[in-house]
Amino acid sequence: MPVSSVSLNPSLLTQPVSTGPMGVTAALNAIATQRSGVISIQDTADNIAKNIDALQVARTRISAIGITSGGSTTLALTTRQMKGDAVILAKISSDYSVNISAASAADVSGLSANAKVSSIAVVDSSRNIGLQFAALQGAVAKISGIKQTGTPSAIAIDYSVLSSSVLGKITDSYSLSVGNVTTANMSDVAANLKVTALSIVDTSQNIADNLDALQALGVKLVATQSTDKAALSVTADQVKTDALVLGKIYSGYSLAVHGATLTDVALLAHNNKVKTIDVADTAANVVKNLDALRKLGSNLGTITLSDGGSPIALSASI
Repeated sequence: MPVSSVSLNPSLLTQPVSTGPMGVTAALNAIATQRSGVISIQDTADNIAKNIDALQVARTRISAIGITSGGSTTLALTTRQMKGDAVILAKISSDYSVNISAASAADVSGLSANAKVSSIAVVDSSRNIGLQFAALQGAVAKISGIKQTGTPSAIAIDYSVLSSSVLGKITDSYSLSVGNVTTANMSDVAANLKVTALSIVDTSQNIADNLDALQALGVKLVATQSTDKAALSVTADQVKTDALVLGKIYSGYSLAVHGATLTDVALLAHNNKVKTIDVADTAANVVKNLDALRKLGSNLGTITLSDGGSPIALSASI
């Protein structure tokens, strides 16, 4: 409906404009009661920080802000305030610094690049801490602490940063899932009480040479990946006893099995990961199982007679 009349408080029309400098509370009250005029503010860093959002709203009415001398010149702000209240922060004429609270890991890189930011307290999920670990590493000098949100899970990091000082900034209990571990350093990594999971990346030769040691890692070993396409040279016994490790190797691998008895051959022949089989058994068993050997075709490597003789090569046309 149309407004027929408007009643104004006469004091708003006659009250003189206050220009300051004045404290934050007085300034905000003046802005609320005076229809025009620009005000300057002088107050403690604490009062300015506590009212920074209100000051941002009133930014067009504020000419400058000074921090009273003799006290702290550090403002305690959140990431949102650092970004969203940039206009009013630019009006602070005094030299000041900012301590950021509850920053996400993704915000750390940008915040640390700001010369005004002297300290950053990170609060984020274990997953995000792992994803942003490189950024945290780059800003570690400004990070005051790191706290995990929700239910903590293993923080995924690369082996190269396992000794990073970032880990020393984590204030609550944490665990690690370490990737790109080689067989040469897997024992040291597994001995780290913070490490609950590790992934191996190494040559096929090194993986094969350390298959039993990898098996001994137990549930800490979550994955193994070869850096080349060479077949893993393993014994028939290892195919059985180290099945846990073999099951955690990424799909693109093959096995060159040696020392297989004719009993082993029956099982190995159905393993599609087996590329070649070197047989070691008695002459009598070899003769009895020529049909089984013939069926191996190109997968049959050499035959060693365990009761004497030299390795012999058999073709698919035995």
